[in-house]
Amino acid sequence: MDDVTAIAAADARSVEEIAALLAPLPIFTRLDKASLAAVAARCVFVRVPAGETVMAEGRVSAFADVILT
Repeated sequence: MDDVTAIAAADARSVEEIAALLAPLPIFTRLDKASLAAVAARCVFVRVPAGETVMAEGRVSAFADVILT
């Protein structure tokens, strides 16, 4: 298990918990409950050390980030 997988496993949350975190965010408010659950089911949590770059202008990504502090 690599470091990211280990961290994601340690921070595992239920689909319901993730949906509850996403629901109040403007980008997700228009989703119905089933659609929000589908998005939540694909989410993983990753801890990023302070000072590490999470996003960079111009970098293409195949995923979206929701940053929780």
